Amino acid sequence: QQRRKVKDLSNLHRRDFEWYVANRLKEKGRKNVKVGKGSSDNGRDIKAYWNGIPHLIQCKCYKTQSSIGVKTVRELFGVLMATEQQGIGVICATCNFTKPAKEFARKNGIQLRGRENLLQKIH
Repeated sequence: QQRRKVKDLSNLHRRDFEWYVANRLKEKGRKNVKVGKGSSDNGRDIKAYWNGIPHLIQCKCYKTQSSIGVKTVRELFGVLMATEQQGIGVICATCNFTKPAKEFARKNGIQLRGRENLLQKIH
């Protein structure tokens, strides 16, 4: 059931997926949820606050058999360091992440929400 739902999400247009994630955050009570302007959002698809901490969220809507590599995680880390040094980076994706991406994220405090845990972990 969950995989079918994530697979359905992977068929959305990338902007629709961003709005889906933003709306889930609002439903969970997150404050000041703002969706970026699309291709010129400088790596910040969504910015939201919880517990007073800014969260920069990058959304990746790919086919479920794809994997996100370490380059994407490094890019979000760079944006986070340049703009929100006290913030938290999150990547929400309809696919999984490569092992190097997971390792880099773990070492640098980036939260990954992929195919296996996307629907339960969007918070």
